[in-house]
Amino acid sequence: WTHNDSGKLYIGSAVDLFKRFRYNYLLSKLKRTNKYICRAIIRYTHSTFFFLSIIEYLNLYNLSKEEAHKLIFGRELFYLDSLKPEYDIV
Repeated sequence: WTHNDSGKLYIGSAVDLFKRFRYNYLLSKLKRTNKYICRAIIRYTHSTFFFLSIIEYLNLYNLSKEEAHKLIFGRELFYLDSLKPEYDIV
């Protein structure tokens, strides 16, 4: 996610993007969260964020669940380290 005005980023990973979006959306609606991105959504509203930008698609075909998770989290760490997203603070 990218905040339209500030350009601040949130990097996340998901096997099921709908579930991940719903999770963050519902947390922001509950207003009882410590996740920085959810607090930002509460403060600025959803309309001030680009909905979703997919920066990499991983083919998980023929990978075990463990191998898939390892690959996903490895790529997420790569983007966290290289892009230094401000909204990934807990």
